[in-house]
Amino acid sequence: MTETRKIVLAIPQDEGLVTSFEKLVGSEILVGAQITLLSYFYVHVVPGSLDAYNYAFEEQKADIEKSGVQFLNNVKKKLFPNFSHVKTEFYFSANPKQDMCGYLKKTGAHLVVVVTHKKNGLKGLFMSSFTDYLIHFSPCDVLVLRS
Repeated sequence: MTETRKIVLAIPQDEGLVTSFEKLVGSEILVGAQITLLSYFYVHVVPGSLDAYNYAFEEQKADIEKSGVQFLNNVKKKLFPNFSHVKTEFYFSANPKQDMCGYLKKTGAHLVVVVTHKKNGLKGLFMSSFTDYLIHFSPCDVLVLRS
């Protein structure tokens, strides 16, 4: 018996970029796979102001998490309304690049799918630092979609 493929879609908190994942819907790559929609909320830590920042963040954390989970559930309904094997994961992270690689390793993911911003000219030759980091350090294959 073969192991079910585990595919992680790294969902940015940007509705405009989410539409790029529509390219995958109905593709053979997803057939029979366990799909996880994963999103991180970047927690920016400012040295020297940790106390004030942490108190403000803690007051807002529950609302941010609720909003993030709802966002992922909406993405799930939009992209995979008839898929029963799609789950969502939302995390807070001070280092989303490293945390994503850790998550991929921990879960034994076979593929991670990311979206990179469409850029023109010289900037178009380079990908986001998040995408570039995953390409170099991900423990699994990386599929990059252009927005």
